[in-house]
Amino acid sequence: MSEDEQRPEPSKAPYVHLRRAAPKRRPLRLLAPLVFAAIVALILYDRVPAVRTAVDRIVRPAEHQAREVCQQTALAAASEPRYARVVAPGEVHRTGGAYYVERVVIGEMGADGNESRFTYNCYVDPAGALIRGARGAPPASAPAASENPP
Repeated sequence: MSEDEQRPEPSKAPYVHLRRAAPKRRPLRLLAPLVFAAIVALILYDRVPAVRTAVDRIVRPAEHQAREVCQQTALAAASEPRYARVVAPGEVHRTGGAYYVERVVIGEMGADGNESRFTYNCYVDPAGALIRGARGAPPASAPAASENPP
């Protein structure tokens, strides 16, 4: 017999115990962190305007553009645009061929130095051009000028 035939092939059996067993996959293990992350994302979307703007820019670009056009028009409609700000971004509704943006609340510096607020509603076409805009009365939640302390 030759040497190759006499030498037994080394067994791999002693090394079997050194291999790690495949980790058990537990899909429910990730469920709690995913639910927590979803709740945090919803709260951020609801409470942080920058997050809402970023999400709307990606998810609903046409509605985002309509809201931006209406806000810029509302700021320009203020008596002193340099001292105006967007208090509430407004709600966008799809109409037959355009978008209706309602209740954009603008705060501006009043004659007495206090902030006065007004609402602005407008129609914007799908291309982003303003169709019509109208300045409305102060929002119901804004205090009257006589109620503001000096």
